[in-house]
Amino acid sequence: MNIQLNIPTTWNQLSPNTLKKIAWYFHTNKKGKELDLLIYFAVLNIRWWQFKKVFNAVRLLKVVTITELKKHYSYVYKKLDLTTFIKIIKVKKYKLYAPGDRLHNISIDEFANCEDLHFQYIQSNNIDYLNYLTAVLYRKKINDEKISFNKNNLTEHAKLINKVSKKTLVAIALSYKGSSLEIQSYYPYVFKKVAVTKSNVSSKPALPGLGKLIQQMAGGKFGNLQETKQTNVHDFLAELNEQLKPKL
Repeated sequence: MNIQLNIPTTWNQLSPNTLKKIAWYFHTNKKGKELDLLIYFAVLNIRWWQFKKVFNAVRLLKVVTITELKKHYSYVYKKLDLTTFIKIIKVKKYKLYAPGDRLHNISIDEFANCEDLHFQYIQSNNIDYLNYLTAVLYRKKINDEKISFNKNNLTEHAKLINKVSKKTLVAIALSYKGSSLEIQSYYPYVFKKVAVTKSNVSSKPALPGLGKLIQQMAGGKFGNLQETKQTNVHDFLAELNEQLKPKL
């Protein structure tokens, strides 16, 4: 029997639709064989009208065990190295734009707020925190420039995000977690409690506390508190990591 199925080989190759499905399955705590089968059909990204693909997918399950098939997309279970985001989300008449891949272009203030919000979401599984997380990451553009993050407007912006589907929100959270894990792996002296080798989707986050570190760094290399908050996340963490590195 010759059946050809196209399966993405990395998280970043998944379509937005597939990412939303998988993120939702993890959010709703699907487990065991049910989870395996749901992910199998999700990574195939079969549309409802593609009857031949559905037939082939079901037919393959009759001759190959799901345990064997999982080996072709084991990354979904083993390592969350997802670093791309759904580029644009539409809410009413507005388009809201994602951060750059790997969060390379956000400020340390944005990152600190996201770490707090994501931690609360993981601890409670309360999707309301993702309204705020997405409100930090996704914003409108004016003259092709994404407007700056302003925490004072966060609650109002989160009300707008409340119109976004829950599946989209949990997909954004998964993209954020993968990007955050990668950032944390770059700066081991800042994130000592993070076990960077355990980056699967079920790993628990370290308790955040970046807000205090930002205040402690204010008045130094990056300027006053407001200037320090606006510093690029990598510039800030690289400097802090260097300061925390043990002296020989």
